[in-house]
Amino acid sequence: MDFKKHLETGWQNTLKFIGPVILLTFIQVLVSIFSLGILAPVTLPDI
Repeated sequence: MDFKKHLETGWQNTLKFIGPVILLTFIQVLVSIFSLGILAPVTLPDI
């Protein structure tokens, strides 16, 4: 198995599809923040 070739191919594909990668990363961050906001009252202790 040629790992260098796999890394180069993966990097080229990442650069080719950099727009969708950035967009999906941004959406994933927003969903994570939203879901943590929903779960925040559950994780806070009762005072």
